[in-house]
Amino acid sequence: MPLMDRGSCQYILRVLRRTGELLDGQGLSESCIAAILHQAVSGLQYLHRDRMIHRDLKAGNILLNRKGEVKLADFGVAGLMGVGIRDDGRRGTMIGTPTNMAPEVMRQEGGYDTKADIWSMGITAMELARGAAPYHRLAPMEVVRRTLKEAPPTFDSYPRVPGTIMPSGALKSFVAACL
Repeated sequence: MPLMDRGSCQYILRVLRRTGELLDGQGLSESCIAAILHQAVSGLQYLHRDRMIHRDLKAGNILLNRKGEVKLADFGVAGLMGVGIRDDGRRGTMIGTPTNMAPEVMRQEGGYDTKADIWSMGITAMELARGAAPYHRLAPMEVVRRTLKEAPPTFDSYPRVPGTIMPSGALKSFVAACL
């Protein structure tokens, strides 16, 4: 794998916040988010074509280099479709980061497939736009409860921070389509 010398998107957000370039509740510009997600979706499409599920897609697992290239990372919990405990080829284990985990993964009934990564992509888009995933300050079990009992999170799920720019309709639509 090539050296991804800019680190993860999560690291970049943390540095920008520490240097004062981003305030609490702010994230990357929509043009940066679009460029990152375009390449991340291409990587995810490649995995899904080979019947793999990443299962832990988040800003911390999207790496960048100085040329603007994006790579997905951390395949420690990735899985192959059709390799698992279910006869229908769907996965059945609850694995990943709770804030980015799809409801069908949390339910542990009926299994899940590559659509679980699409959910995580929507949460990651919100994470890049707001600097953290929705519900990031909650305990893991509360995140699970809200994900299973409530409607999917939106940008309105975040606390209101004065000066925060609302996302465009295009970004809201992308997130809604993923979730």
